Amino acid sequence: MWQSDYCDCFQDMDSCCCGCFCLTCGVMRNKAWLDAEPFGGGDICIGIGMYLLNGLYGLGWPVTWWCVYQNRKRIVERYNILNSRGMPELECKDYCCLVCCTPCVVCQHVRELELRGARPQILPGKISEIVAGELYLGNQSASRDCKLLCLLGITTVVSVGCQAKTPTWFEVERHHLPQSDSDGDILATAAAAAELIDAANGAVLVHCQAGMSRSPAVVAAYLVTRRGYSPEEAWRTVVNARPKIRPRADFVVQVATLAEE
Repeated sequence: MWQSDYCDCFQDMDSCCCGCFCLTCGVMRNKAWLDAEPFGGGDICIGIGMYLLNGLYGLGWPVTWWCVYQNRKRIVERYNILNSRGMPELECKDYCCLVCCTPCVVCQHVRELELRGARPQILPGKISEIVAGELYLGNQSASRDCKLLCLLGITTVVSVGCQAKTPTWFEVERHHLPQSDSDGDILATAAAAAELIDAANGAVLVHCQAGMSRSPAVVAAYLVTRRGYSPEEAWRTVVNARPKIRPRADFVVQVATLAEE
């Protein structure tokens, strides 16, 4: 069954406003989420184009209704939402609502996809996913974002060379590992961090001041010593997740020596 009703619009004012003021952008956003893609500029341009056609000549409405119909059909089939006959198919009331109250249907789709976890998770630049659902790399700002930590299931914050900014009222394990960016020895810090990461009961955030040098080196060392990566694979993984890192050259050399042990 549907987890959200047609009339639940006012429980989510963001989708309600989108449905009222730019319905077609909401339609394209739902399509992007169903395709497991982020909602981007191309979708916005198409949505605005359909909106203008709707307003000027009404020519966009058949296209809008068709797109909403396709989205609803895909949601019903993907999540096996049964109708009154016990079949995962659209029925008469779906078509009536689709035509007579299109914004309500589009808003319902937004809520349904969010409730079922279909909304692609786009992480802000302050945090990057290294091991899916387990290990994250970020900067000091990430450690104070309680909403983000909670969303990602992060229960342990490992601070390399700086203090976490996590509020004291927020329940999370905090560990501080002294490490100067000018101090050439990173392996002892990385070994201590690896113990904390493996002992954590939940996801872990490893961060330094900017998330550019010390914490990336610690995470790369962890991938080599605990996950069986080669140094090259470890750095490639970290760079792919966080392209802006700039580790000290001697940190890179030290991580490379781990392959010899």
